[in-house]
Amino acid sequence: MISNATILFTLVKNVDWVTFDSDIREYTIKRENLQEWYGKELSKVQNEDELRKLIQEYLEDENKVNQLLK
Repeated sequence: MISNATILFTLVKNVDWVTFDSDIREYTIKRENLQEWYGKELSKVQNEDELRKLIQEYLEDENKVNQLLK
């Protein structure tokens, strides 16, 4: 969910939130919350490699992931 939301927010400038519906619960991720979580404005990402590195770095930290999805 986080990867997909990050990619969507990076590529589509007028998307402010996205909702994912799983069997367990529904998650809504807002652009502003995700950018705050990364500490980076997603529109500033220059290329796909930079985006993938950013996503991978943050997804490796389970505590950070739980913090975002609480």
